[in-house]
Amino acid sequence: MLEIRHLRYFARIAEVGSMSQAARTLGVAQPALSHNIASLETILGTKLFIRSSQGMTLTEDGSLLLEHAHAILSCVAIAEDQLLNRVSDLSGPPVSVGLIPSLTEAFAVPMLERLRQKFPNFRLRLLDGLSDQIESWLLNGELQIGFSTLPKHSSRLVVEHLCDEHLCLVAAPGVVQSAGSTISLSEVIGIPLILNPQPNSVRILLETAAADQGHDLEPWLEFTSFPAIKEAVRRRFGCSVLSWSAIAEDVAEGRLAAYQIVDPPLRRPLQLLSARDHALSHSSRIMKDEILILAHEFVREGRFR
Repeated sequence: MLEIRHLRYFARIAEVGSMSQAARTLGVAQPALSHNIASLETILGTKLFIRSSQGMTLTEDGSLLLEHAHAILSCVAIAEDQLLNRVSDLSGPPVSVGLIPSLTEAFAVPMLERLRQKFPNFRLRLLDGLSDQIESWLLNGELQIGFSTLPKHSSRLVVEHLCDEHLCLVAAPGVVQSAGSTISLSEVIGIPLILNPQPNSVRILLETAAADQGHDLEPWLEFTSFPAIKEAVRRRFGCSVLSWSAIAEDVAEGRLAAYQIVDPPLRRPLQLLSARDHALSHSSRIMKDEILILAHEFVREGRFR
């Protein structure tokens, strides 16, 4: 089968008149280049070059092929330029992305940095919301892409699973006396907790697991703001239960300590969603792909887990 590669190699040899010189300029081993031309001659059923001690000159059929090769390669170059410019041009209407509050601090700025580096003209609209709000906004077309931690979804949504997030007890360093990096749910229940009010996926998981063990969960303080919760914990007003993604940077920098909850382990799914009913624009598709790449990098690096 004739390939663009065959024509590129053929045209370069025809232009320089030497197999060895063409191999050097193309960065291809000379035997491979010679094999390529032999294959091309076999495919077309004709000789393309006359070989002599002075170099390589085109046969009549070779000259005809060179005319077509130049036209084909020119068309390919134009197509490549147009597509590359289209892919890198995100200057249209802004893409709306929904972030759950626990991801905003950890993910928003790295996402913006990545997009600005690759697509200087991108326009973005970020909305904070709970998972059920984000799903509603996706279905009514207010968002193109959004994160969710709900276990079940409308069949009208396309779901990309990223990871299962572990829930952790979060405390100021030195507050919790634990023998390791884990803590049992029964121990968590006995600690003064600062939590998000209902509805909240972490709160639902925590209360359900506590009820299964015959306990009522009654936090002594409720905040809707993740930064406020973390600051209150840091100032030793109490502890909280948060996903690892919400506190990974704080733990790495020593501002907070985290203990993965076990017995039973508490996990929630982290997913990226889009709506089946609303076709993604070119910009939205590019944005979704980039967000997925970055999210999977976070999973590999342990920032999502």
